Amino acid sequence: MILPIRVAGIIIKENNILLIHRVKNTQEYWVLPGGGLEDTDASEAEGLLREIKEETCIDVNISKLIYTHDYGDNKGLYYLCNYIVGEPQLGESIEKERMEKGNNDIYEPVWVPLDELSSILLYPLEIRDWLTEDLKDNFTNTPRTQKLATTDLRQN
Repeated sequence: MILPIRVAGIIIKENNILLIHRVKNTQEYWVLPGGGLEDTDASEAEGLLREIKEETCIDVNISKLIYTHDYGDNKGLYYLCNYIVGEPQLGESIEKERMEKGNNDIYEPVWVPLDELSSILLYPLEIRDWLTEDLKDNFTNTPRTQKLATTDLRQN
C-alpha cells in the first residue's frame, strides 16, 4: 500500500541535476526522482533509496532533508543526496511497463545542467524555485518547510 508521503531525491553531479523527463497525455514536464512511500518501507530513507534505484538505476546516499511540503492529508519530503555510481536508466517499474506498451508516454532519467533549472517546467515549481535560490549558497538556508493546499501548487 502507498502511504500519503512522497519522497524525492535532489542528486547533483558535475553541475548537473538528475531529473525525470516526463511526457504524459502529451504534456511535457520534469520531476525529481522519487515516489510514494510503501507500507513495507522501514523508513523514509529506505523508501527514497528504493524509489531512486527503481527510477534511475543509480546508487546514492542521503545527505539531509532540505524541503518539506505539507499538504494536510499528505506531504512531500525532498532530500539532498550524494551520487555514488551508475548510469541513469529506467529500472523495472510500472512506468517502464507503460512505455513498453507504446502509449507515447515518456519517463526517462536525464542529467540536466543546473543553469537550465530555472527555465524548465519542474514540478513542483515551488521546489524548483527554492532549488534555484539555494544552489547559489550551497543550501545554507535549508531546511525549508511550506504548508499549502495541493490546489495552490503552481502549474506554470
